[in-house]
Amino acid sequence: MMGSFIVLIIKGMNMKKVLMVSALLMQLGSSYAQTIGYGGVGAGVSVFTPERDVSDTILFDPPLPFPTSYTHNQDGGAGAAVSAFLGLKQHINVFGIAVELGGKLSSAEAKGKINNYAFNNVTAESIIREQGSVNLSVLPSIDINRHANIFLRAGIARGHYELKSNADTGGNLIATGKTTEWVNGFIVGGGLETMITCSMSMRFEYDYSRYHSITQRSVLPPDININSDIILSKVRPQDHTLMVSFILNTDAGRMFQS
Repeated sequence: MMGSFIVLIIKGMNMKKVLMVSALLMQLGSSYAQTIGYGGVGAGVSVFTPERDVSDTILFDPPLPFPTSYTHNQDGGAGAAVSAFLGLKQHINVFGIAVELGGKLSSAEAKGKINNYAFNNVTAESIIREQGSVNLSVLPSIDINRHANIFLRAGIARGHYELKSNADTGGNLIATGKTTEWVNGFIVGGGLETMITCSMSMRFEYDYSRYHSITQRSVLPPDININSDIILSKVRPQDHTLMVSFILNTDAGRMFQS
C-alpha cells in the first residue's frame, strides 16, 4: 500500500522535480553538526594610531578666561604583538559560529604634541604606550573548500595603556604626569583559516580596535597664578593588528566538511 502511494506521488511529478528532491534528501542526509574546542597563539605587528580627543582643544580646566589658540598633532607608531586565545565553535555543514576569549601583548607606542600660543607658549608633549588588551568576540565563518574558511570578528575589548606627559614654557618644565589605565572599546576584523595538519590550522587575520579616551592631567605649580589644572593629554587609542596564528583543534581533521 505504501509503495503504491509513493509511485502515485512520483507519477504526479516530472523528472526534474524528482531529481531536485533527491538532491535535497542527499544533502540533508549528509549534514552534520559538531562542537569544536580550540586554542592557539599568534604573532604579528600592531600599528598604533591614537587620536587626539576633540575636547583636547581645552588645554586648561576650567578654561582660561581669555582667548586661546592651539595646534596639535599625534604621530602613530608600530610594534610587535603576540596573542593567545581559547574558543568554542559550533559547526553546521559549511557554516560556523565561534565564541572566543583572547589576549594580546604589544610594544607599540606613539608620540603627540600640543602648542598653546596664548599662555606663555605652553608646549605639552605625550607618549602613549599600548601594553596589551583582552577581548571577547563572536566569529561567524563559512567554508570555502574542504580545508579552509573565511571568518569575521566582532566583539568587546578592554585595552591597557600607559600615558606619559609633560608641559613646559620656553624650556622650563611646569607640569608632568603618568597614567596607566584600562579602557573599554570594541574590536572588528576578519581573515582566513586553513588546515595544515589533521590537528592544527593556521589563521591569517586583520583586526581593528578602538577605545574610550585616556586623560592625563596635572595641577599647575603654585608660582603660576591661575586657578586651573592643566590637561596634558587626552587621547583616544586605536590600533590595527596583522596576526598569524597557529590553532590546535579538538577535532581539526573534521573541522571542515569532508
